[in-house]
Amino acid sequence: MENIDKIEKYLSGDMAGEERQSFEAEVAANPALADEVDLLRLAREAVELQIGDNLRQQFQEWDQSATQSTTSTEAKVVQMKPRTTLRRVLAIAATVLLLLSAGSFWYANDQYAADAIAGDLYESIATTRRPNSSEDTLEKAIAAIMDKNYAEADQLLQTIQPNDLKYTDARYYLGHSYYQQGQYNEAINILQNLGDNADINLSESADWLRVLSYLELGQTDNTTFQSLLSEMVSNTDHNHHNDAVKLEKKINSFWFKLAN
Repeated sequence: MENIDKIEKYLSGDMAGEERQSFEAEVAANPALADEVDLLRLAREAVELQIGDNLRQQFQEWDQSATQSTTSTEAKVVQMKPRTTLRRVLAIAATVLLLLSAGSFWYANDQYAADAIAGDLYESIATTRRPNSSEDTLEKAIAAIMDKNYAEADQLLQTIQPNDLKYTDARYYLGHSYYQQGQYNEAINILQNLGDNADINLSESADWLRVLSYLELGQTDNTTFQSLLSEMVSNTDHNHHNDAVKLEKKINSFWFKLAN
């Protein structure tokens, strides 16, 4: 959890004034950060509740034992059983940590697994480059992709030849088809030739789909992946800049390392 120090400061009440207002605004605008705050708050409450209640009960038992010893007519040494007490406290702490660990693994896999992140970010590149004619081969192929009829889509897209003005669009959507089928290496091979296309929208979208393909393959240490992502993060005018920033934060987080 990359923001743990800041979150701890917030939850402990040590953050005040403009700093607190700024952090709360950041939490409101960042769902991932809000999830981290909620999870750490839950962890703190669980530990405080379980261990705090146990210690309060133990102190009461010690107090009762001490009172009984002072009223006894025989001088006796009060048996505090510190090892037993320590074992009980540690047992409760271990149980709480076990539950938190299980919850952390579930949270990490649900929110930070590579395929979960890619699936979330892929929604932001829905097909928007649509031809005009409903009778067009490319239009039929796109419709087939949307219907998950990938075999038909691939066949139609591969009939469009390099001398056709729609060839680059066809290759782009063939990359989408391969991606949706889980054929990520094939998608990368198709899309890598579109990165230098004169159509900046197509070029940037093709590069972004390549980034997601590398992510699905678990190849976040790939030099091409890192280069493409770094370029998108640094270029505020890139069509996928905001998504790239979000992705970079996620893959650099503790939760991503835990889930992948």
